[in-house]
Amino acid sequence: RTAYDCAPQRFRAQFLCALNSLMVSQATRNDGCVHESWKAAFAGFPELALWRSFLDALREWAWSPREGAAERREGKSSSWAL
Repeated sequence: RTAYDCAPQRFRAQFLCALNSLMVSQATRNDGCVHESWKAAFAGFPELALWRSFLDALREWAWSPREGAAERREGKSSSWAL
């Protein structure tokens, strides 16, 4: 944890992304279950919970249907397009 705290912020973000990817890949491989040792990682890095909630919100926003999406798919341009 000390090395994480002393690292530049961009490297901390990369570390959290890598740690999250490892956790997700292990959960996928084991039918949604992760090893007991991941609890220590969650306890040591509370930022992981914030990162996971951000990714979930981003995924929900990106995949939710938006107003006017049907017209764009049909080839109609929007009212502001020239």
